[in-house]
Amino acid sequence: MMVRRISYFCLLLALLGRLCGAATLYVDRNGDDGNPGTAGRPVRTLEALRHRIWAPGDAVYFRGGETFTGLLKLPGDGSDSKPVIVGSYGGGRATIDSAGDVLFFGYNQGGFQFQDLNLKSSQQGEAAAGILFYSDSPVGTRYAGVTVRNCDLRGFGGAGIKIGSSDASNPGWTKVRVENCRCGGSGEGMAVYGYDSPAPQGYAIGSLDVRHCEFAGNRGTGLSICGVASGLVEYCSFHDNQRVGGCWTWAARGVVIEHCISYRNRRGSGNDGFGFDLDGGSMGCTIQYCLSYQNDTAGYGIFDYPNSAETAGNTIRYCISENDVRSGREGASFEMNSWANTPIRNCCIYNCVASVTSHGGRSICAGFMGIGQQAAYGWQSGSISGCGFWNNIIYLAGGGGDLAHLYCQQGASAPAEISYLGNDYASSRGRPPRIIADQALCTSLADWRRNCGQETLIAGRAVVDCGISADPRCAQVGESRHIVDPATMAQSAIWRPMANSPCLRAGIDLKKQFRIDPGDVDFYGTPIHENGAGTIGAGGVGSVAR
Repeated sequence: MMVRRISYFCLLLALLGRLCGAATLYVDRNGDDGNPGTAGRPVRTLEALRHRIWAPGDAVYFRGGETFTGLLKLPGDGSDSKPVIVGSYGGGRATIDSAGDVLFFGYNQGGFQFQDLNLKSSQQGEAAAGILFYSDSPVGTRYAGVTVRNCDLRGFGGAGIKIGSSDASNPGWTKVRVENCRCGGSGEGMAVYGYDSPAPQGYAIGSLDVRHCEFAGNRGTGLSICGVASGLVEYCSFHDNQRVGGCWTWAARGVVIEHCISYRNRRGSGNDGFGFDLDGGSMGCTIQYCLSYQNDTAGYGIFDYPNSAETAGNTIRYCISENDVRSGREGASFEMNSWANTPIRNCCIYNCVASVTSHGGRSICAGFMGIGQQAAYGWQSGSISGCGFWNNIIYLAGGGGDLAHLYCQQGASAPAEISYLGNDYASSRGRPPRIIADQALCTSLADWRRNCGQETLIAGRAVVDCGISADPRCAQVGESRHIVDPATMAQSAIWRPMANSPCLRAGIDLKKQFRIDPGDVDFYGTPIHENGAGTIGAGGVGSVAR
């Protein structure tokens, strides 16, 4: 009975605080928890915040330059138009240290905005996250969105930011916005997730928007995107993450990743270590205007995993990979690999640059790797169909017996699985094309056309040869490693075609041939209509180096 009376008393205090107290509270280490929480009479600790019910439009501000230790518990919800704001005041950022636990846990909550804060854990609890939202509401509530802006999150055993629900009966959140943040030195930088099943049942997050962020030095992934109905990731960098990769999607729809850089990501003890990846269950997703270099495995990949939804309608375009595949294991700058039991359909990679250097191993290091149906491996019986690799530069930089332009296995050299059209098979030493197709070696475009039916088009009654094998004559080859700011990529000269480049207008017209919308601009921001149809590589006539 005494416990029940205390509970009622606490609830009464919370309601009185809601009716009579200020909508904004201030926290200062020189304050007192007996104060009303005004700017002139702030409270002192995080403990003082958990006894009120937070509502739309409320706010709590921590004194800038000070460090507060403890857990941030804010019962209640905001709304999309009036979120509960958690931020700093008085100049500079406040720091909140969770000391090994989850700093903020939004359990069946939404409508919060975190801004202008340093969030850290001085002790790394194994699964402790910085900002964690989880929903398992039995009534199927759709919660208001979550925003994190101008924050630094580091040192957590789990993710810096983690938001998701694994039950299809929980609609999740309207939106997630993360802007101008750095997520580093944690188990993962940021992860959003939802329902993962062979048949999509909805998405936990209505829309995702991640802009101008850095995900670096995490022990796992930089940014993992799952359970999203639509999304935009732009002007972000992903680097020096120690396992899995830089940025990837899975069980997500309509995500666009653009103007981003991913470099020096490692695979740890696993098979990953990529720059960018559109993985199993990704549908209608696009990676464009991005740069990758010095990653352990692929710069860019389209993969699947066991029992995922199908991977379909994805595009990688106007992207550059330079000196990826560093781990010494078999791999390529760009990969399309159906290694599990679900299909990859109607995905394409076009107008990209793959520049590879020897990784010194015995296994293949290629510009592009395609792996089709692998029934020989039992349950790994997925397949690839209706996919394309078009108008790309594949450049072998230097020598090495492990280098190849293409490595196509398990049927991926068949046009019905992946068609290869309008590509430049180039080498710094003038080497002829080296294409390994289901154990056969093609050492000329004539071999590739004759043996596999690739690099040919039917035009009326005529068969037209496509593709070239020539020095692409581009500027600043091998200089991508100097670019670390995504905002500078479009103005750079890396891989810009020279005026005498044989790649200008030497490719196929994708709009005419496949009714593909080539997008608005190329890697350098030049409008596509200024380049003319059929350019090979990431830029055309309008982007020629000056």
